[in-house]
Amino acid sequence: MGLTVLAGCRDRATTVEIVNRSSVEITNVTAKGPGFTQPVGTIPPGQTHQISVHPSGEASLQLEFDAQGKRHTSRPDGYFEGGGNYQVSATIAPDFSVKVETQIK
Repeated sequence: MGLTVLAGCRDRATTVEIVNRSSVEITNVTAKGPGFTQPVGTIPPGQTHQISVHPSGEASLQLEFDAQGKRHTSRPDGYFEGGGNYQVSATIAPDFSVKVETQIK
């Protein structure tokens, strides 16, 4: 009995770019969506951090983070799927609101 191995069948990761447009450091950043919870860490003001996620099916993105002594949780936003075919960018504004933009590659 033979065994067939198919290379490349595993879903590729989707890259998520998180941009801190606020004037303060944000800490304890976590990105969440269906099938993933990804710790990000700290993002200084004006900086960008990239992570790779593996959503299960159709997904949106939610960010949780600390800034100025408060915990912030964004509402789920954006639409993307697993497989690495989407570009996802989440921007944290000066008022700590989050806007997620997605684009098919």
